[in-house]
Amino acid sequence: MIANPFDRSAFGDWSLDVAVLDWMIQHIPTGQRILVLGAGATCPELEKAWDVVAIEHDLKYASQYEAVYVPLYDGWYNDTAMEETLQQHEPFDVVIIDGPPGDIGRRSKMSDFGLGWFGRPSIWLIDDVQRLDEAWLAMRVSEYAERPLQVIDCGNKRCGVV
Repeated sequence: MIANPFDRSAFGDWSLDVAVLDWMIQHIPTGQRILVLGAGATCPELEKAWDVVAIEHDLKYASQYEAVYVPLYDGWYNDTAMEETLQQHEPFDVVIIDGPPGDIGRRSKMSDFGLGWFGRPSIWLIDDVQRLDEAWLAMRVSEYAERPLQVIDCGNKRCGVV
């Protein structure tokens, strides 16, 4: 287990829930490389314990949180830019899917891109699995990884763990 140097107020609402942070502290060793799809206030906090590479579709947030800017195309990150980014930064121990936002993006498009591009991370975290698209994606990730889907209950939302 790692120390807890985090500003817990950065978690919740639109961001990963603090219950997910608590799970990560218990299960992910410090220094692990984490890919975060969807940069936000949690990224600087996660960087206190892990090696974080964040991808963000909104240039404002990409700049604010020092994320790699990858624009959206048809509801998902641009394939060419995504592939280049992944190749520059892989391998990843953990993949956190927290973007693009459900109202403008379609996370279900991720499986069209191909889960194989992400290698075989030891842990996948899929935020907002209380929503149909994210639940469907979590099931696809579970099948791909050949591991069961678990759910972290965060009160009004849920996060899938594979």
